[in-house]
Order: sequence, then structure tokens, then C-alpha cells
Amino acid sequence: MTDTDTWNWQEDEDENQPDRSDRVVDVSFRLECQSLHVDHTAALHAAISDALPWFSEDPLSGLHLVYVAGSQNGWMRPEEPDELLHLSRRTRLTIRVALDRVEETLSLTGQVLDIAGNSMKIGEATKKPVMVNDILVSRHVIAHDDDDENEFLQTCAAQLKQMGIRFRKLLPGRQLNLRGPEGIVKTRSLMVADLELTDSLILQEQGLGEGRTFGCGLFIHQKGIKAINPDDMG
Repeated sequence: MTDTDTWNWQEDEDENQPDRSDRVVDVSFRLECQSLHVDHTAALHAAISDALPWFSEDPLSGLHLVYVAGSQNGWMRPEEPDELLHLSRRTRLTIRVALDRVEETLSLTGQVLDIAGNSMKIGEATKKPVMVNDILVSRHVIAHDDDDENEFLQTCAAQLKQMGIRFRKLLPGRQLNLRGPEGIVKTRSLMVADLELTDSLILQEQGLGEGRTFGCGLFIHQKGIKAINPDDMG
């Protein structure tokens, strides 16, 4: 064995290895909301930022965009940005925040937000710990306008290595443009697999690239390695 091999050699599993983040948590709210536009990125970001003035400036804050299930059982999910998604009672609004911001975040309960003309009443919340997992996926990672798939992967790999994240597989998904706070943003979904578990927490805490507060660069768990479609994730 050479010196360069020792970084990934472990005689024993570290029993003290953390299984959850001690920095961030996901706060998941029940909703009373009949519908949202397919692309509600900028509107939801603006409403949350108005309700929580610190949100956009906090480096650990992140917004999970609201998703419904992909096309199934004869129902076709609308594709155009201005079409409406009809939400079920199970649909949740989830915000990732630092642990010391949880109480402030819970102040959203009972508020009624206007999301581009759609009324969203924020209900009771539950706190969901951010747990380790060796496969993570982000629905939206910001890409440069002129990046092709390979260039996107190279950029992501370089960013992950700069963060000290150890991984073995990267799998990009389809391209999807979002209406960000300052205009159209080009994104791709990205899966990072075979992660060291401590690195899994770092990636979920820090995200990848810019745009956390409007749904970009945030990672969630993926059960297995497969083609990824942002509309079909959790």
C-alpha cells in the first residue's frame, strides 16, 4: 500500500461518526394551497424573504421548491412555467435552516403568503433532521449558459473537490430553466453517489454553487442510482 492509498483505508468503523447534522434542519410545513405555477421559484423566494427578512442573507438557509408527483395514472404533469400545479393535502413546504434559526422560521405558521396570485396558508410544522446518506441528489444546480453536460460535470466535480467532498460517481439529469429572482437561470439536476458519510452531511449543509434560497444547490436523499428527473423526485 502506498501513502496515497491510506486516505480511504479504515480498519474499524468509527462508532462516533455522526448520523445527522448538528448545524441544519429541515422545517416542513403543512399547507392550505390549491395551486401554484409550475415555475414558482422567484415568487416563493420573494414571499419567504419578505416573511423572514434574514433568510436571503443567511449562508445556511435554503428553500426546497414545492413539488408534486410526476405524470402517472393517465395524469400528465404540466410543463409550461405559467401552467398550474394542483397541490394535494400531503404537499409540504420545506425550508432548510440553521438550528439557531428554527424558532424564527416557525413564525411562518399561520401566515398567508401570496405566491404570484396563489394563496398559500402556512400550517403546522415538523422538524426533520438532516441525516447521512451515501447517495444525494439536487433537483437544480446552477449551470453556466454555455455549458454542455460534460462541462457541467467538470465544474461540479471541481467544486466538490474544492470543498473536500469525496465521491465516486456523478450523474447529471435534464436541463431545466427557472425564473430566479434576477431572471432566467439555467440548471441541471445532479446526483452524487458513493459519498463518505461525513461528506454527505457537509454537502447537505453547504449545498453546491449559488441559489440555495431559491431552490438551487440543495441536496436530498436518493434511494438508488438511476436516471434522475426533477419532476419525479420526492
